[in-house]
Amino acid sequence: MLNFFVFFLESILPFNVINILGLVPESAIYQGMVWQFVTFLFVHGSFMHIFLNMFVLFMFGPTIEIEFGRKKFLIFYLICGVGSALLHIFLAFTYPTLTNPENIAAAMTTPLIGASGAVMGLLTAFAIKFPKRIIFFNFIPMPAIAFLIIYGAIELLSGISGIETGVAHFGHLGGMLAALILLYGFKFKERKKIEFIWEYR
Repeated sequence: MLNFFVFFLESILPFNVINILGLVPESAIYQGMVWQFVTFLFVHGSFMHIFLNMFVLFMFGPTIEIEFGRKKFLIFYLICGVGSALLHIFLAFTYPTLTNPENIAAAMTTPLIGASGAVMGLLTAFAIKFPKRIIFFNFIPMPAIAFLIIYGAIELLSGISGIETGVAHFGHLGGMLAALILLYGFKFKERKKIEFIWEYR
């Protein structure tokens, strides 16, 4: 709901919300606007942008929330989002043509917006925990783990080639990478299941 509320504010406020809440590398690093590392997750550029992100969140979020519990789910979601931002900014500093191939200088001033990195983290968690669940990719059914590998490869190739401009492919990969680090490096496991024991007296 917060995503839709911010999207609504974008349309009615008389100033550019994206420049304040979106993650502008130059502003976040050099001007102290550190809140952008979180707020950019709730800003979207178009209705289709927010619709697709919320659709993925709706499809995979509830299952992962049941697995982790509400608190750990929120932590996981936010860390994946921040992870996507960190990889994007790192590349903006080191290989700016990967984040903005049309204009190297724009890599540091173009806002990063959207929940894509965070929801890609959820998709990664879903595929790792339920690798054999069937997901339809372009109407083709496949195991979730196969979908994750194919989608990750497409994002990597798209980011390197720069074919699809205006999309933060490495931000998506950053969210997926953060999810893998949490799941394997920090053993971010599901909440303890409650066991019911029936006693007959």
